[in-house]
Amino acid sequence: MADSGNGSPIYSRRVYPLDAHELSEEQIAVAFAMTSRRPEPFDEIARQVSREKAAEFHERWVLGYGHASVAEHAVVHLAVENVSRLACDTLEDNRLASYTEKSSRYQIMPADYFYSPRELEGHPELARLYDETCRRLFQDYRGLIDGFMEYLQSTSPQGEGESQTAYKMRLRRSATDNCRAVLPAATLTNVGVTANARVLEHAISKLRSSELAEEQDLGRDLRQQARDIVPTLIKYAEPNPYLAGTAAVQQGLARRYGSEPADTPPPPEGELAAAPAPLSSSGADEKSPGPGVRLVHWDRQAEEKLAAALLYRQSDLGYDRIWQRVLDMSPEERRETINECVAGLGPHDAPVREFELVDYTFEFLLDYGAYREFKRHRMMSYVPQPL
Repeated sequence: MADSGNGSPIYSRRVYPLDAHELSEEQIAVAFAMTSRRPEPFDEIARQVSREKAAEFHERWVLGYGHASVAEHAVVHLAVENVSRLACDTLEDNRLASYTEKSSRYQIMPADYFYSPRELEGHPELARLYDETCRRLFQDYRGLIDGFMEYLQSTSPQGEGESQTAYKMRLRRSATDNCRAVLPAATLTNVGVTANARVLEHAISKLRSSELAEEQDLGRDLRQQARDIVPTLIKYAEPNPYLAGTAAVQQGLARRYGSEPADTPPPPEGELAAAPAPLSSSGADEKSPGPGVRLVHWDRQAEEKLAAALLYRQSDLGYDRIWQRVLDMSPEERRETINECVAGLGPHDAPVREFELVDYTFEFLLDYGAYREFKRHRMMSYVPQPL
């Protein structure tokens, strides 16, 4: 800030990082939080915040008064190695975090690369069957890759100017991508996690509330490591009775209402049962593309809602008046409105936010490999059934 010469200050724009090498994540979170009540610049506030003051602040405001958004300014990076894909799925089931996982598309997994559950201790026959099954799946996986490579060499010749190394890598990538579906959910993986303390605390609580021993152990290990970085902000990352109990409640309700009576015939081969009855503003798609993907609910006023949102954004009219104008449009005018608003989309562009007002519900029947690719798009809401 400088003085203009006539007594009026000039406020110059500043953009700068708070150095994570000099400040702890909890200190940075406090510096950002205090700007709501302190007039000083962030760096001046940060110089006044010791680790002890940061802990005291979080104890009072985040833990005591529930101002949990403050914890979103503290960011933690954690490396997680050799966990099962099943446990990794639970860890990654949190939208507002970033994950980079070991890719079975680019890497060939070793023969013994699977998790053995603690629950099998004391059940030697079941443990033997489990171990033999996993080893057989990995053996079949390697055999499929070898066969796939041999097949590709006969159908996909080496390109002109393509080196032998590049050619083999291209074929191997295709082989591993297509053969990984046979790998079990117990296959191990590594994942790098970047999350703010608020999300991490919820993720840890969810893991520690799991019925699986591996997930409980993973939650404990995450908490232990994260407490070295943000000790106050994940202080209460404990098992959550609601999360732990809801799965059992849902299982009971599913047995009561969600099971088919014994005399109900199965659906015809190659077909799924009819779509569930639509909700009040939704309909069932009569032209389902097949057993793999079904559109089960859709919004009958999707075009009207989308056109109204697109017009509302840059209008000075209230929503009711915009909505009435949209209802007065012909279907062609509504579609033209929508088409003009997507005409400039590039191949990597996301459409404007107004498109989020319309949603569809699909049911997918996927193999586990395809499911794990599908769920990477975390801004949707997905509800997986047990494997």
